[in-house]
Parts: sequence; C-alpha cells; structure tokens
Amino acid sequence: ARIQALARQIVDAVIEKGECDFVAEVAGEMPSFVIAELMGLPLADGRELYKLTEIIHTAPEALPPGAGGVAVAKMFEYGSGVIAEKRARPGDDLASRLLACEVDGRKLEDMEFLLFFLLLVDAGGDTTRNLLAGGLLALMERPDQLAWLKADLDGRLAGARDELLRWTSPVIYMRRTARR
Repeated sequence: ARIQALARQIVDAVIEKGECDFVAEVAGEMPSFVIAELMGLPLADGRELYKLTEIIHTAPEALPPGAGGVAVAKMFEYGSGVIAEKRARPGDDLASRLLACEVDGRKLEDMEFLLFFLLLVDAGGDTTRNLLAGGLLALMERPDQLAWLKADLDGRLAGARDELLRWTSPVIYMRRTARR
C-alpha cells in the first residue's frame, strides 16, 4: 500500500507539471522507492543510492578517473551503516531479515551482505528502469496494444508486464563471448 501511495505521488507530480522525462522522473524513481521500502531505508537514501548506480553504469570514459570505484565504495560505506543500524535495531524489512538469517548454521558475513546489497540496489534499479522505459516506448510505438491494455488495465496488466519483459530486454550491458 505504501509503494502504491508513492507511485501515486510520482504520477500526480507528473500530471501537475504536465510533462516529464519519463526515464529520470518515473522509471528511475520508482525502483529507488521500492528498494528503499523493502530494505527499510529512508526514501531519500534510496534516491541517493540510485544516483550511485547511475555512476556505476556510466561509461568510464564519460566520468572523472575512478568515479565508478568511488561510487561502489560509497555504496559499501552506506551498506555498512545499514548493517550497524539493522543489527542494533532490527525491523520488519529485508535488510534485517538477511542479517538475521542463517544458511547452513551460519549468518551472512558483512561482505556477503554488502555484495547482496550492491546487487539489489544496482541491478534492481537498473533493470526496473530499463523495463519501464522500454515498455512504455514499445506501447507508444504500438498504439493498438496500448489501447488493448488500457481497455482492461486491471485484468491485463500482469500479462502485459510479462510480455514487455520478454519483448524489451531490460539487461543490455551483459555480453557473452563464445570461446569455442
């Protein structure tokens, strides 16, 4: 319910303004809110973490030397604060649960948590942003499909989401090279 209320705030702000950069103001904002909510973090911090992921994904030649490494270090520094906070005052959130869980009788080490934290914030935000932006573009390029979806949004949204995930790959950076 809280995430739906946040989504409504984003949409209302766009409607009030009358225009937006969809990628920056909607598709990029939404996952930062969702991840912050899941992890039990302040929403403003989710936005700042998302900015770090943007640096991590920017081509190195477009940034000052070492900027990507600095962004990862800041992400780990923030994650270390999350570890301290959630161990001292656990809540009903994913970060607290991860820190309390045991796998084969042992708890996650700090570095394991930090790597998971980086992956969740980075990959969760990036892929969701790409899917939302690519999905909207796909629908705008196919007005008949957009009209079909709008005709029964509640009944068709889940299937449309799955099809957009198939149609517009949100992961474009990873590559594989056949060695043999």
